[in-house]
Amino acid sequence: MPLGAAAWNGDDAILQIALQHGASADGVQDLQQGGGRVSSPAAVAASRGHAACIRTLGQHGCTWAPDFNGQTPAHFAAMAGQEGCLRALAEAGTCDMSAEAGNGGTPLDAAEFKGHSACAAFLRGGDTGAAAGPAAAAGGADGSVPLTASAKKRNKKKKNQAAKAGDGDAGGGGFFDDC
Repeated sequence: MPLGAAAWNGDDAILQIALQHGASADGVQDLQQGGGRVSSPAAVAASRGHAACIRTLGQHGCTWAPDFNGQTPAHFAAMAGQEGCLRALAEAGTCDMSAEAGNGGTPLDAAEFKGHSACAAFLRGGDTGAAAGPAAAAGGADGSVPLTASAKKRNKKKKNQAAKAGDGDAGGGGFFDDC
């Protein structure tokens, strides 16, 4: 069974065997036969809620590399509402929980956009399950979280584009329109 399929199915035992026999924790798999959508085992496991697989990949040196759109496994977990996977990624300590994807979005932006309040609370550090979420470590003294800075940057860019266009409203260009 390929590494990607083990991550897809949440088969941690197969994942461990493959990794112990030389498979790369960062291996990229084409998960749609003939398909076009290529992803890492970590991104697949994160999007499908397989926290045990995330932990196994971390123990075998996964670098949590972003995909071709700049999305890390944390983005995929946040978009899918997989709080357990976000926690596993944060516990690994090497996944950038505030990384900006190619569209400027962070995992927090994705969780908020998709309405996954538990994930957003964890990423902000406001949930009761963690003394300080991954975002809180980079937060300001006033409790602000820089993860939302990307949203402010996008809004400013939209306003500038609208001003140049002379219409006062940039319109369209929704942040996660392609989700």
